[in-house]
Amino acid sequence: MKLLLFILNCGVGLVFAGCKPAAQAVSTPKSLPVINVKDFGAKGDGQTNDYASIQKAIAELHRLRSGVLFFPKGNYRVNEVFRQNEKGQVLNNRSHFVFTNLKNIGIRGEKGTVISIKGDFHKKAEWEIKARNAGYSFTQQISFVFNGCRNVVIEDLEINGNVDKMTRDKIVTEGPSMGFLFGESITDENNEVMIRNVYVHHMATDGICWKGKGSGLYMENVVSKNNGRCALSIVQGKNMRFLNCEFSETGLTGKYESHSPNTGVDIENESYTLIENIYFKKCRFVKNKSTQFVATGFDGVGAGRTT
Repeated sequence: MKLLLFILNCGVGLVFAGCKPAAQAVSTPKSLPVINVKDFGAKGDGQTNDYASIQKAIAELHRLRSGVLFFPKGNYRVNEVFRQNEKGQVLNNRSHFVFTNLKNIGIRGEKGTVISIKGDFHKKAEWEIKARNAGYSFTQQISFVFNGCRNVVIEDLEINGNVDKMTRDKIVTEGPSMGFLFGESITDENNEVMIRNVYVHHMATDGICWKGKGSGLYMENVVSKNNGRCALSIVQGKNMRFLNCEFSETGLTGKYESHSPNTGVDIENESYTLIENIYFKKCRFVKNKSTQFVATGFDGVGAGRTT
């Protein structure tokens, strides 16, 4: 199995040996320009739909190529969804909050900063695969998505996905409704990412997902809980360190229920690459619906194994 882990002093008492501690702290230069979302029309009052204003601020970040996207204290309501069919066609002229090919960027809040993602809707099975008894909804939550970025710091904010207000047809499987998604595909790459002092919860799929290639994810004082599938999933990558984090209560979402594997942390090698140097210290895995931690590898010809 192409997987090397080092987990030390975690809340469930798991210990694996085989590598050195991973991913040192990442920081962005102090001289970066600050892009305040309120300067682009965001209200943060918990009532106004701030989606368009946040997108304008992200566009300005792309124009500058680096900088800090700043959310002052407030509740920023994102009252939009992303609609995309099975052919990849966007159906509603909306998109995720996407950051592409940027270097030295930050997403920063402060005490009391909440980004409230729309969750009060029903996921209907709009495309069915009867052989698998599975259905896919074209409607997904707005996510923070990173492709081709380097030296990223995300800190001091809360992401509330409101999945406890969501329902779905029973056969609907998971879709790209993540708090933070690093790599829309397994060919995308991100490097040197720090997430600290962040609370991400009640997303329909994962709180945090590292899907693409890359190295250097560092998380400290991050809580990911009450998400539909995983608190944290890692599909590939190396040199990752998690300190004083909590991955808990996956699958406890209300009427929406959950998606397999219903776990705290899922290291799922779907890319046939080496996942290595993953280090957890003083982390908690609590009350996840299924397992607290699962790691799956492949033997080179596609047969999966779980440990």
